[in-house]
Amino acid sequence: LALIRCETHGICALLAAQIWMCYRKQSKSVTNRLCITDVEYFTHMPESLQTQLRLQLYISNLKKIPVFVNSILYTRFEAAAICKLAVNEHLSAPLEEIFTTGTDATQAISVTYGQMAYQTHLLKDGRVSLDPGDWVCEAVLWGDLKHQGMLRSCSASHWMAVNANEFRAVMRRLGTPASHRVLSKYAQLFAEFADTSPVLDVVVDEISKERLRHMAQAAIHGESRLMRLSSRVSLSSWS
Repeated sequence: LALIRCETHGICALLAAQIWMCYRKQSKSVTNRLCITDVEYFTHMPESLQTQLRLQLYISNLKKIPVFVNSILYTRFEAAAICKLAVNEHLSAPLEEIFTTGTDATQAISVTYGQMAYQTHLLKDGRVSLDPGDWVCEAVLWGDLKHQGMLRSCSASHWMAVNANEFRAVMRRLGTPASHRVLSKYAQLFAEFADTSPVLDVVVDEISKERLRHMAQAAIHGESRLMRLSSRVSLSSWS
């Protein structure tokens, strides 16, 4: 049917074949993964139970962002508020594009099932494979960001996202003064990191990952000096 419609509307044979191959790959993909919103009963549960459920579903992945691992940010109250108000989850089919080059970033993304790939001409290899537990676009939590490449699902995938605006709003309203100081300092350190990174959508190597861990420790323990703000990342939200 798809091919017939393509012929009827004058679509060239090459594009029609590409559409057909994409359709075959996506239609064969089956996953039994569910999002929390797929279970209607969860929306009728007492709000306290919904909050506990979201906390247990999302907290382990959230703590894979370095500054959240051992931070005083993680009082149970603050963590529960972030998971309830700023986190959501999604399913994507093979070849589905999650974001494209040049668009505004609005959320940090963590792969929880399946595999994704990030592609950009700014990297030597041009491509970074992403597995469960990997984060994309952490930078948007600390400042404004435009995507420098494209993120696409390689298989049927499940992923969670932290909405940057909601995250900041939660921390402004409900975060403790100590939490705000830690995040402000980490945001400034992240701006310095941004100046030396080829791309900000992904962390491309172990050296960079280790640097983020050291930055988080420095912010948490208050042992680093304030770094200059990067021209590439606006940090007004945390100033």
